[in-house]
Amino acid sequence: MYLSNIVAFIKAVLREYVVLLTGGAITAFLNLAERKIGRNVSWPAYGVVLLLFVIVACFRAWEKEYVANRDGPEIHLEWIPSKTFKHDEVRLRNTGRASATQVTIKGFSWPELSFVEPLVINVIHPNESEVGSRTS
Repeated sequence: MYLSNIVAFIKAVLREYVVLLTGGAITAFLNLAERKIGRNVSWPAYGVVLLLFVIVACFRAWEKEYVANRDGPEIHLEWIPSKTFKHDEVRLRNTGRASATQVTIKGFSWPELSFVEPLVINVIHPNESEVGSRTS
């Protein structure tokens, strides 16, 4: 689980880093620096610039994920107990900014709780809720 997350993070950073490199930003920055100081930039200076671009790439990858999640759906589950103690209900409420599609609940962490059938809701729009199938 952690390894796949690390691989996904490295891929996202490399994507942003390649964009920075192919955009000519490093070349333009170092060219301006060489003109300003009147001599060639040293290799350690190139290393510092490349490291700064890695940091910028990390920030850009994080920002893309943060914005997507900040503006996305946010689903809250509410357990509604039954008055007859036969079946409880589950209410899903979307408090996010975007619609949630294909919401599925197959089970719970407690083996004693289960759905009569998996709960599948096609769409929950922002500030709306859906009551799911009963549990046993």
